[in-house]
Amino acid sequence: MTTTLVLKKNWLYLGPNAIIEPVGACATLIWEEFQKSGLSDKISVVSANLIYTVLQIHTLNFNAPATSDRDRKAFAQIKKYTRLPSDWFETYYAQHESDYVRDPVGAVNSDSKLAYFPNLDLELNIAQAELWNGSEFIQKYEIPIKQFFDKQNHPYWFLTLASIKEGKNYLLSTNDKLKLALAKAVGIEFKGDIGPLNSKTIPLPEPISR
Repeated sequence: MTTTLVLKKNWLYLGPNAIIEPVGACATLIWEEFQKSGLSDKISVVSANLIYTVLQIHTLNFNAPATSDRDRKAFAQIKKYTRLPSDWFETYYAQHESDYVRDPVGAVNSDSKLAYFPNLDLELNIAQAELWNGSEFIQKYEIPIKQFFDKQNHPYWFLTLASIKEGKNYLLSTNDKLKLALAKAVGIEFKGDIGPLNSKTIPLPEPISR
């Protein structure tokens, strides 16, 4: 019931022209609007590059649970309008990850927020990151990240780390109660403080930001 009310509230806020459909990336809906308007051949290279990039990122390299055939079709269709090198995604993330290499804890903390999860009945401190090779990052910086967040005022914290290359997410938390709640909510098994979310795992319940 809570989730339904939250969704209804969001629909009212967005207005009657909002498009909310079950796809893996909002970029798919944007591309489909180009097609419906007959503007596919007039799309700029910059716009095509952006949509193409977001499609792969938001679908976790097309392995995320929400990924649909519409996402794959949009990715294939828009590719001809792009001008990107063959190693574009590796290059993009190499540049993006420079901040994480320089200051991994600070970079993760800069993208964190408090949110209430009604399904868990907990207010969580959630940090998130998107990297090309999440497994390598979490193995290297697990300890300093845990040490930092354990010292904060919110014991119920976790990091969700998207690994684009692997097409999966990693959850990191040190709180046993939270790990049990997350395991029950999304059907994963923590190994120590790390829980891998693969393409077959149920998505996390929807939070309500406070």
